[in-house]
Amino acid sequence: QSQFSVFAGIHLPQVWGTGAGDNASGTLGLHWLPAINLGTSIQFGVADWFDVSPSIEYNLYLFDSYHQQTIAAPPILVASSGRPSHALRIAVDARFVDRSSSSVSFYALTGLGYVANWMGAIDLTWSSPGSESHLSHDPEFNWVQTFGGGFQYQLSSVYSLDGSIRCFADYRNPVDLSINVGFSYLLGK
Repeated sequence: QSQFSVFAGIHLPQVWGTGAGDNASGTLGLHWLPAINLGTSIQFGVADWFDVSPSIEYNLYLFDSYHQQTIAAPPILVASSGRPSHALRIAVDARFVDRSSSSVSFYALTGLGYVANWMGAIDLTWSSPGSESHLSHDPEFNWVQTFGGGFQYQLSSVYSLDGSIRCFADYRNPVDLSINVGFSYLLGK
């Protein structure tokens, strides 16, 4: 059985892991709000208990604030503004599905993904007259490991409610977390 899914949710950057110093995920967690997610996936049934699931997820992070420790002597940071940040997450997961119940099935997943982050620029205004600075970040591209789990609740013979928690991690970045809810459509029996 194959299914097509669409989902929305939130993405929380850096829920666990090392400090923010050298990676986009840490910077997102410091200066931007959690992302609004939109995504889609397709599940190809390989066996009754096993699916292969390619997916794509878009994340939009809105700027929150910029904080910097400064000494009391001028210049002192007086204002900041920033542009949204964006991420695109493409993954292929193996899903191990428990279909023992007719109405709810649970699954665990693991896979490989590729993440592209485009960080928004931040404009800073200092207390010295006419003193402004501009922080920009290079785009960052990483291979990641995915893992997580979820459930599907059967709404009808072809539609299901799908909820999932999915983590993205690589060898140096913190673990990022996506929490999504969506709908799945059964493509064939």
